[in-house]
Amino acid sequence: MQDYSPEFKKDAVRKVLEASGKYIEIAYKTGISVKLLYEWRRIYQDEVLEEMKTDFLSGILRACAEETDIDKLLSEND
Repeated sequence: MQDYSPEFKKDAVRKVLEASGKYIEIAYKTGISVKLLYEWRRIYQDEVLEEMKTDFLSGILRACAEETDIDKLLSEND
């Protein structure tokens, strides 16, 4: 049996969550069984959801910072 890294497992779980639970598709693309995906989701779902939330919020903060920088530049050029 192949030993998968925690990063690989969490990435597979992230893909399942992002694909609205399309286990068969993700299993096929990653070369693992659907049963294994279900097991990994049970183990890693909370951690992966927290990472996804952090990534999402970081993206929003970056976008706000860029918008603020643009507004500042525009006001300096007036």
